[in-house]
Amino acid sequence: MGFFTSSIYDEDLCFCRDIMAVAYKLANYTSKEAIMAVIRPIIEEKGLILKLNEFFKYPESKIKDCYPSDRRKLLSNAASLLKFVKAFQLNGIEESFVSSRAYECIKKMNLSNSEKENLIWSCIVEKTNVESIDNLFLETYIPLL
Repeated sequence: MGFFTSSIYDEDLCFCRDIMAVAYKLANYTSKEAIMAVIRPIIEEKGLILKLNEFFKYPESKIKDCYPSDRRKLLSNAASLLKFVKAFQLNGIEESFVSSRAYECIKKMNLSNSEKENLIWSCIVEKTNVESIDNLFLETYIPLL
């Protein structure tokens, strides 16, 4: 159906594309059922069940980067990608492999350094380890996003 369509610019389909790109990386480490158990609440919360179903009708290459102009929605999408990765108990190497895909997606969102820092504090840093975090940590993560 969607193979002969032109490029698609839809911010919700773009989010579905991005979260599924991260899911494809996760597939190396966990089951499809476990991945969908974590994706489903994210997609439902954002009201994107129909968009996710629509996403599967198109080749991924047809869905172009189209990020929300609403900063709250954009930051919510970025946070969802990071929280999605953190929902799985991956070891350091596995988490780095999967996180790299989320970082690639977030990098395209053109967030400011302060927005990236807020994402790091809210989605990457474990609340119990805040005392041990220093500027070097932030300097390590900010360029990744």
